Amino acid sequence: MIDLQSQSLPFKAYEPTIELRERKSRNVYIEVPYSVETGEAERIAVDWTARGGGSGTSRTSNRHSSCV
Repeated sequence: MIDLQSQSLPFKAYEPTIELRERKSRNVYIEVPYSVETGEAERIAVDWTARGGGSGTSRTSNRHSSCV
């Protein structure tokens, strides 16, 4: 079960790089830190979209999926 109150996402970011060893190169991926920045406007937009977004079709779909 996913903790909805958690502050971190179940996501890892990797950056491609080239490793040189004994005159041979190979592509490798290294894990890199990341951060997610959101503001109040993004939270309002996500909430508004989740509630139906203002179109009749979306509201009907949202109501249907919440009954399932």
